[in-house]
Amino acid sequence: EFNLTLKLRGEENIPTEGRFVFASNHPLGGLDGICLSSVVGDKFNGKIKYLVNDILYYIDPLKPIFVPINKYGAQAKTSANAINEAYASDNQVITFPAGLCSRKTGGVIMDLEWTKSFIIKAVEFQRDVIPVHFEGKNSRFFYNLANLRKASGIKFNFELVYLPDEMYKNSNQTFTITFGKPIPWQTFDKTKTAAEWAQFVKEEVYSLK
Repeated sequence: EFNLTLKLRGEENIPTEGRFVFASNHPLGGLDGICLSSVVGDKFNGKIKYLVNDILYYIDPLKPIFVPINKYGAQAKTSANAINEAYASDNQVITFPAGLCSRKTGGVIMDLEWTKSFIIKAVEFQRDVIPVHFEGKNSRFFYNLANLRKASGIKFNFELVYLPDEMYKNSNQTFTITFGKPIPWQTFDKTKTAAEWAQFVKEEVYSLK
């Protein structure tokens, strides 16, 4: 439907066996997840679980691979259990640790701060982390709206309402996905906090550009 072309780099860095956490930057907020799920799913016979924020969970055809992240309200405990089940399973786990899609600051498109939870889970469930860089961007309108909202002191990310439009604007595009070498879960020791290790992996991802 979107008529996308994907260029893959570093495929040789993906082992044929093992359980991994694919940690990627999140430039698009929708299509990047769909593309990454397709590529990783093809390599592992569809045995993937993709951790998503609530807004993306409603893409019906992909619901079987989605694990919704819901930190608030009555669904929070159910969500936490589902996330643990995904990490404990034989499925590959795909995650965007930034949670929200990238923003443009100082002319540079970059993820917001990465959360530490994927580091904690990688260690707990003994999964090596494969850094992934997805090359892509949303429209100038989207970034300008996000910056205007931020400058106005509005905390609600209302630019997310336009993500479906951004998905269609990115139709007929070519995207490059680069896979780095797996980082052994034993790397994430006590020499750094989990938050610092998350930043370390984020830097590894952007070094793949």
